[in-house]
Amino acid sequence: MLSRPETGTVAALTASGQPIVAYKKGYDNYLISDSLMVARPVAEDTGNCGEGDVLNDWQCDAIYSGGTTGQYTSIALKSNGTPFVAFWNPGSKSPMLAAEVGSGGNCGPSNSWSCTAITNGSDFTGESVSLALPADGSPQLAYYNRTDQSLEYAYNVGSGGNCGAGEWQCDWISAMGTSLFDMGISIDLYPGDLPIIAYQDASDPIGPAVLAIARPWALLPGSTPNCGPILAHQFTWVCEWLDSGGATLSEGRDVSVTVSDVGHAMVAYHELDSYPYPAEGKLKLATESHLVFFSGFDTGNFD
Repeated sequence: MLSRPETGTVAALTASGQPIVAYKKGYDNYLISDSLMVARPVAEDTGNCGEGDVLNDWQCDAIYSGGTTGQYTSIALKSNGTPFVAFWNPGSKSPMLAAEVGSGGNCGPSNSWSCTAITNGSDFTGESVSLALPADGSPQLAYYNRTDQSLEYAYNVGSGGNCGAGEWQCDWISAMGTSLFDMGISIDLYPGDLPIIAYQDASDPIGPAVLAIARPWALLPGSTPNCGPILAHQFTWVCEWLDSGGATLSEGRDVSVTVSDVGHAMVAYHELDSYPYPAEGKLKLATESHLVFFSGFDTGNFD
């Protein structure tokens, strides 16, 4: 689903075509905490933000504040348009999930949102968080565990889980290694709500980072599971390289995956090509049937 690193902004459209924007609001003054913000259009002159012709035609609300909160933002909407926003909170060293509940929450204007920290013991987790929302409204998250340098997957179980006060299950999926840059992670769901996670694998200390995907073995019953949590002495997920890039410097520093209504996945990702001098960034696309590669279709510098 949609996600952006650091101070990035993400947006989603309701069924009626109205945008909802989530973003981090930061300040030059380190004494003022950053905030996760949500903005949406409102009736003319009834809001508190906007510029020029749309001055006060938008409502911008602080949902959660503290430290450098709001990095790595990801947004998804329920079928009724209710927004969920996942973001990283370095204070709790964990991903957080904010859901608009109307009343009775613990964050946002007049406690109209509910904010949950999905802590996992003492591990430093939650960077590059990406959110997917099944039809039943039970969120699924993929994110980077910096302590273990690994990809983690979290889903709501209500009770009996191993993280988030027992309401969540947080599972190790695959080694990712580490990088000087942000680690690319993106999650989406196949029909039936089983996940696909596209991610950057930089676990080889001497080789370039590669683009990889992880899927539950239930999606690929003819293959050999090689990653994910172990059940009955056997891995339960399949992790595959999509693009090793050959002599490129890295693949997948930024990545986004989406699944069509008929169950075909597409992965857009960044490649840093070492052949030109200076090195050149390239946008590439992989599509599934079965993950056939198209050539990069835009290039330039490093971004």
